[in-house]
Amino acid sequence: MKTMRHALRAIGMAVLLVLAAGCEPREGSAVGHGAASAEEFERGPHRGRMLRDGDFGLELTIFEEGVPPEYRVYAYEDDEPLPPQGIELRVELVRLGGRTDRFAFHPQADFLRGDGVVAEPHSFDVKVTATRGGKASTWSFPNYEGRVQILAGAAKAAGIEVESAGPAPIREQLSLTGVIQPNPARIARVRARFPGIVQQLRKAQGDAVGKGEVIARVQSNESLQNYEVKSPIRGTVLARSA
Repeated sequence: MKTMRHALRAIGMAVLLVLAAGCEPREGSAVGHGAASAEEFERGPHRGRMLRDGDFGLELTIFEEGVPPEYRVYAYEDDEPLPPQGIELRVELVRLGGRTDRFAFHPQADFLRGDGVVAEPHSFDVKVTATRGGKASTWSFPNYEGRVQILAGAAKAAGIEVESAGPAPIREQLSLTGVIQPNPARIARVRARFPGIVQQLRKAQGDAVGKGEVIARVQSNESLQNYEVKSPIRGTVLARSA
């Protein structure tokens, strides 16, 4: 058993090392970081991914210092900063399962700011569309942070199978001994206020009762007057002993 535990621990460390090897430190606001960045890409002055179309360029960053992760995009012409006004920008993120997150942008200071939070995990296919002076530029690239690819041969050798989740019978059963009873704090024992003769019982065992509903009428032994007995709670009649 000790040998097996050591082996499992070694496998776990190996998997951790594989995952860690694909991740690079976040440089404040860089997008494209992580295991997705197996291919090298050009970084801009803000450590973001540079996208170029001739002399026009965009630096795509995810800013997350003191705020939820958000897109901040810087524009350039001939590598010189461009004011963000006059640039229409859209970003689409296609995640696992087919979900698509869409972002519009508005100018702020010297960059274009996305209108939503870039939710974790930052693992998706990215499509960027920018329009400037009537000319549209489009870029697409993968950003697969934290994803691990297992080849078919390795999965088969390890006994790994992939199936769609769905309903299935529970195989594990546990037998316990106990008593099922109502919560004592939610039980009311309704009694007649004065001794007398029960003239009427309106509810039987198992009947539903509303709060304040009349459940019986009793004739007082002293005054010979009838009075009503009402339920103090809403519930179900468990027993009737009158």
